[in-house]
Amino acid sequence: MKVLILFLLSIIGIRIQLTFFQNFLIIDFPLLFSLLYTLKNKPSYGIFFSTFLGIVSDYTFGYPLGLYGFSLTFTSYLAFQVYKKLYIQSKFFLFLFFFTSHGLFNLVFFILTKFFNIYILRDIFLSFLISGFFNSIILTFVFGKK
Repeated sequence: MKVLILFLLSIIGIRIQLTFFQNFLIIDFPLLFSLLYTLKNKPSYGIFFSTFLGIVSDYTFGYPLGLYGFSLTFTSYLAFQVYKKLYIQSKFFLFLFFFTSHGLFNLVFFILTKFFNIYILRDIFLSFLISGFFNSIILTFVFGKK
């Protein structure tokens, strides 16, 4: 039931992102919900959720199928593996961890767009700074609860 609710919230977030933040992201909802679900549950569930959410995001945003989804799945899996190895208690280091995860997502997305010669009308660096900052703050408060 939690998966269904989180997935519906993700779909609503994608719709909000598509309506209001098409070219300039403030909050990257698919990445936010993907990291949230992956780090709170088993990695296999997180990979399935990230892949399915990535496919929906690719279809909704008009990207080639698998472009956003691969970036999302790869980042979620790698973030889980690093998070599992590290025991982060400080909120500052938790913020840096999420900011770095967001940077990895944007890096993979940028490399894939350049590799396949796809032009995305989105400033990757500015998106990384602003949405990475806001996503990291939200995830730090969610994971920082004791």
